[in-house]
Amino acid sequence: MISARGRQRIATTPYVALLASMLLILFLGPWEGLYPLVRGGVVVATLLVMISALRCVAMHRGVFVVILVAGLASAVMQTVDLTLGMQGARLAGEALMLVSLVGMTGVVLSHILSSEQITMDTVIGTACVYLLLGFAWAKVYYLVELVQPGSFNLPAGSDSDPAVVSGQLLYYSMITLTTVGYGDVAPQTPPARSLAMLQGLVGQLYIAIMIARMVALQVAHRKVSR
Repeated sequence: MISARGRQRIATTPYVALLASMLLILFLGPWEGLYPLVRGGVVVATLLVMISALRCVAMHRGVFVVILVAGLASAVMQTVDLTLGMQGARLAGEALMLVSLVGMTGVVLSHILSSEQITMDTVIGTACVYLLLGFAWAKVYYLVELVQPGSFNLPAGSDSDPAVVSGQLLYYSMITLTTVGYGDVAPQTPPARSLAMLQGLVGQLYIAIMIARMVALQVAHRKVSR
């Protein structure tokens, strides 16, 4: 059996790597449609996200298998789409990737909620969950756009490149999650608007609840230590 302290040591490094790789994707995303080299960097960062996430969920065998199988199947479907131009394969690939992201988010959230003490591990894990919510919602937006084109008023010309569309919707997801709302990308259909409102609420509630929980745990820990 692995002790609680041992589990924390195992989880810390993957959380740091997971956070760093997601931040790298967010930094490179807006440049993806301009430079082929940047697109390669996004692919590498995406692989790092998957590897780091698998390390985070390695102790949860059932979830590990689901995430691994869904991720591999998603890669196969996206390869089929690139080679044969099958939109159905693209839709299936994005849906499978969404399953992987939801699984990752659930495991990391479960780990930080089970922690009875605030450590750097739980702080980094909390940040990872926040970003994973943004990535997962971006996939939902992309699926909505695939099923119903025109659900979002994307910049002119971007709809011709799936990678650029995905990057635009990731940008929109993060802007909505943080409730910045620049308005350069906006939902145009009822399903898209409902999802955007829900994401804005989740983003605000997550921050408020997690900060309140951390403060309460820290206060309780100090009282016990005294």
